[in-house]
Amino acid sequence: ALRRANENKVSLLLLGQLFHDRSHPDLQIKKQLGLPENEDINEVYEAMDRWGKLNKENAVLFLDALNEGAGTDLWDDYLYGMIDRLQNYSHISLVLSIRDTYCDGDMPKQITEKYNFATLKFTGFTDVEEATAKFFAYYKVPYTINAGVMAQFRNPLFLKMYCKGYTEENKDAYGLEAVLKQYFDKTDKMIRKKYHGIMFPEKKNIVMTVLDSFIDCCIEKRGDVHYDDVYKRMDEKLGKYHISFNMLDELIGENLLQCVTYDEEQCIYLAYEVFENYLIAKRIVDESRKNVEDCEILVSRIFSRDNRYRKLIKGDNGVLEALAGILPDLDMAL
Repeated sequence: ALRRANENKVSLLLLGQLFHDRSHPDLQIKKQLGLPENEDINEVYEAMDRWGKLNKENAVLFLDALNEGAGTDLWDDYLYGMIDRLQNYSHISLVLSIRDTYCDGDMPKQITEKYNFATLKFTGFTDVEEATAKFFAYYKVPYTINAGVMAQFRNPLFLKMYCKGYTEENKDAYGLEAVLKQYFDKTDKMIRKKYHGIMFPEKKNIVMTVLDSFIDCCIEKRGDVHYDDVYKRMDEKLGKYHISFNMLDELIGENLLQCVTYDEEQCIYLAYEVFENYLIAKRIVDESRKNVEDCEILVSRIFSRDNRYRKLIKGDNGVLEALAGILPDLDMAL
């Protein structure tokens, strides 16, 4: 989408995370574009189609991350109709993306079969060494790494987080949990250094405290997380330290969190959904492992009918995938 914009080609990029609820996507698209509710969304598609005919190439509508925001529940109801309508425009192409964790459902399979969509599975970098060298050079990370960690760098997000959180003492960080901890710890140190004259709690990671507040709200609401709710929860945890600046705004400024205004409400998101899935899964594991010394008992407790997170685990493939990544590494710790 960015490359097309730089080439002055018409595209419309719609982010799944901005489709907040189960209301009709047309209404939500108009809100994202700043159009009044009585505006006909088909006029947007007609304008894109006219540009395509004039320039003898297709305009492109990108719908990125169907699994985010209201998720596949929304698109199960509305995506088929949206595709049927777009087929009336000969010079508009539709590009959809969805995390493979969510591809086991009926909707992705039915769409590819019914509409003859071409499919492409992104498996990460094909030349891992070349990608690693470029990332390390950009982030000024010394090119010394063990083979076990190198294999993880096929995933672009993992490689980026490793580089952003790199420190010499943690250069052999392995696995998503270690890399995220390294990244959050480094962000915490950067903020402390930036505000070096302020007294911070010595043994409390303030970045994780804010993220914990965000996760509290995510678990409670399972929908839009409002800025004011996160701020209130954060203030309950950090207010006693009298920090003279807004830590929530600081994490937004660091692009760790994102703030989007929707229906005059400010909503907060983690920049990457996989972070949210991981932090929720870690919360589930941490709460479930209290007074547990055996890994099998822990797993049984997590997936028991009595676990208060049972509906969340069953209803979110991303959280389930994160649990599958965390649990195998717990055996030695237990």
